[in-house]
Amino acid sequence: MAAGACSADILGTAGVQESAPMTASPNLQRALLAVLAVLLAAIGVVLVTGSRHSSGATATASKFAGPTMPPGLRAANFTLTDQYGHRVTLSSYRGHVVVLTFIGVLIRQYLTIRDNVTLTRHLESRERDLERQAFADPLTGLPNRALFTDRVAHALEQHRRNLRPLALLFIDLDDFKAVNDTLGHPIGDELVIRVGERLRGAVRASDTVARFGGDEFAVLIEGDSDAIEAGSRLVECLRPAFLLAGEHLSVGASIGLAEVTGEQETPELDELYSRADIAMYAAKRGGKGQLALYESSMVLPEAADLHYRPLLFDAIHAGDIDCVFQPIIELRSGRVHSMEALARWSIGGHPVSQEYFIKLAGRLGLLTALTDLMVDRACAQLADWSTRLHRDDLRVCVNVPPGLMTDQDFPDRVSMILERLGLEGGSLILEITEDALIGETGAAKPVADRLRGMGLQLWLDDFGTGYSSLLSLRQISLQAVKIDIAFVANIHTDPDAARFLRALLALGRDLDLTVVAEGVELPGQAQILRSLGCELVQGYLYAHPAPATDFDQLLAPAPPEPSSNVVDAATPVGMLPRRRHSRARPA
Repeated sequence: MAAGACSADILGTAGVQESAPMTASPNLQRALLAVLAVLLAAIGVVLVTGSRHSSGATATASKFAGPTMPPGLRAANFTLTDQYGHRVTLSSYRGHVVVLTFIGVLIRQYLTIRDNVTLTRHLESRERDLERQAFADPLTGLPNRALFTDRVAHALEQHRRNLRPLALLFIDLDDFKAVNDTLGHPIGDELVIRVGERLRGAVRASDTVARFGGDEFAVLIEGDSDAIEAGSRLVECLRPAFLLAGEHLSVGASIGLAEVTGEQETPELDELYSRADIAMYAAKRGGKGQLALYESSMVLPEAADLHYRPLLFDAIHAGDIDCVFQPIIELRSGRVHSMEALARWSIGGHPVSQEYFIKLAGRLGLLTALTDLMVDRACAQLADWSTRLHRDDLRVCVNVPPGLMTDQDFPDRVSMILERLGLEGGSLILEITEDALIGETGAAKPVADRLRGMGLQLWLDDFGTGYSSLLSLRQISLQAVKIDIAFVANIHTDPDAARFLRALLALGRDLDLTVVAEGVELPGQAQILRSLGCELVQGYLYAHPAPATDFDQLLAPAPPEPSSNVVDAATPVGMLPRRRHSRARPA
């Protein structure tokens, strides 16, 4: 009877719970149903097992048919035969227990099946997530390198079988590091997302746009399509500024294009990637923000280094680096104030890009030797001009890389050169770049102080293009700043540019700094600079960089007329062909 009461109580409790609103969590509901199923099964097993061990079927039936049994459960009896052939008579009460046991088993099976279905769905979802993580870029949602490579391999197979053309484009954002360094990585990430959206919108739906990581993207174009036109669209789609965090950011891209036409032999995957990579580096060397089509004559910078490395090493140590000069003019009088020394290198009469070999010298650790050579050459030429042309007031300028401003031995080497050539310290000007003042001010100040103690002047080159701070200008004793061409180029057509330049000139005067304007190419620019009170100018309007002998007439004692014709008087014979201003640097 106790067992029956227990069973009835459990059923009653379960019935109340099921009729009430279900507020329990799915996991709690599953647990309750599982407990109910186990209890029901346990009760059935206990009752059936107990009947087999009783004194007999009749006694067991009589026991459960007593006066205390509920009337509804005494109404019927039925007989079962056990495994030993014994006939057992069960009341309807025991029949109910068997039914409940069966229901419990069904409930448990249902829960098991439902859990299996849930687990299967969870595993399928996880598989989809893992697939997305394996083949999609987590930041932009674009295909990643793995998926893109798989599609390129498929496209190459289609070309091998059906001569179906394809094109591969490698895209590298220009100056992206500056965005991260100045605005932070969150803004950089947002910029990458927006760039991906623009690239995706600039190509066909059948083309694949992928992100390789960082600021590198790639595009696969399959079938008959004008790949050069598509590449041009990709360049142009990035020209409009991005509005991020209230700032208008302009970012360009250098794109390398490698085509595989139907007539060409199918290249290997690595070979195709290498072609696009080489073309992309060619686009960067060509000025950034442009598209370059792969040509078999192109080589990677690393490959060029292998060729030029021993040649540059020998040229610097043998003194085979040429020194050319460009004058800096006193705007009011038209007189030459100083001559800037610039490094040039040629192999077999063919010039090597100055930007390239200066960077190569940096990678090879040769900038110190190159700068020492340029200081020696410039000072020797100054001594010659002073002797032949009696220009004791003339000075020479030499560019100094940031690393030398922390070299404690640099002032001693300069002093030895000046002493050997019989020159005063005031005849030498050293131009340093703004990055020499960032993070190394403490180490650079003692070197700067020693150079100033020797009488040398220190000028800050390309002022406004790097990370200048007024604090750095105050801590390092400077005598002049050179305003970059970017602040001069449009002053004759853009009133805002002229106002900004006026502010820079005023800042220089307030800090007791001489201001030199670089990149002056037009008479209108010179007139505006004169009206704004600029003292010194430099640019193609006056002279191109040229060998020292080309400037003897310009440096003669008689100064040119200080009038509007100064431009013509300051133009030396043998001036190089006109081109955009791009000053070479010795270091």
